[in-house]
Amino acid sequence: MSAHSHRAGYALILGATLFWGTSAVAARDITRLLPPLTLAQLAALGSWLVLTTSLLALRPALLRIHPADAWRFAVLGIFGFAAGSGCINTAIYLTNAPTAVVIQYIAPALVLMWNWLRGTERLSLAKCLAVAACVAGCAVTAGLFNHGLRFHPAGIAAAIGAAVAFAFIAVFSRTFAGTYHPAAFAAHTFLPTSLALALLPSGRDWTPFAHHPSLIWQMALFVVLLAVAPTVLFFWGVPKVSAVAVTILCSFEIVVTALLSWWWLGEPMLWIQAGGAALIAAAIVLIEVARRDDQRADRPTAAAKASPSPPE
Repeated sequence: MSAHSHRAGYALILGATLFWGTSAVAARDITRLLPPLTLAQLAALGSWLVLTTSLLALRPALLRIHPADAWRFAVLGIFGFAAGSGCINTAIYLTNAPTAVVIQYIAPALVLMWNWLRGTERLSLAKCLAVAACVAGCAVTAGLFNHGLRFHPAGIAAAIGAAVAFAFIAVFSRTFAGTYHPAAFAAHTFLPTSLALALLPSGRDWTPFAHHPSLIWQMALFVVLLAVAPTVLFFWGVPKVSAVAVTILCSFEIVVTALLSWWWLGEPMLWIQAGGAALIAAAIVLIEVARRDDQRADRPTAAAKASPSPPE
């Protein structure tokens, strides 16, 4: 894959984190009136409706799905996005946001070890340092040292579940995302996600919309700008970079959330959190260094395969 394609992938996923970081802050405002699960259900269903109706109107052929991929979208939506959403919200409720987020972002380590065990990824010092910097940067930027680690067995288990779901999304979506338009891929993923979330026993509380009509347009903006847009950008960028890089790049969402929480919500931001942001930036640089090292290591092998065999 060309360097230009990698740069485009980095830009697309970082762009997604800008929207997702904004959505995390906007969700705090909306969930003062609307239960978090209802917000998640409406965001998933609304995203599917927006993407599907738009593609049906503009380019219906893009919605064609290979029969062999139907189960893949179901698994990705249910065990990736729906399970991840449920786990991280449960973890935040039972522990606190910094604890849940820090555990969720062990995902880069999980992806690196999984790929290494499968023989599809080399271990290197640069990759290990990138993962370590990412986890440490997330801990500091999320405010773990401000609020402390809150231990709750079920909450910790839910946070680990969110990390596994995040790692699964990064690895599994790369296996077939490149064969679909990113908007169609997102639409097909949102359908099983919304169905799985709708089956949860709680949620579906519509009464706040009757008491606060402004929630309707707030929810519409949230769906289009902060759910549809980042998911399409994410699936556009995923085939262009490694799964480890995907998880590390996504950690930039925490930096965006911290900055917007300080600027928009007036929450305090300590200088140590700026140091955490620097660690996340260092992790992104290190994973790119590791990619270039792998590329240089592959060149002699590729050249040897291309050279003609000597006559016997």
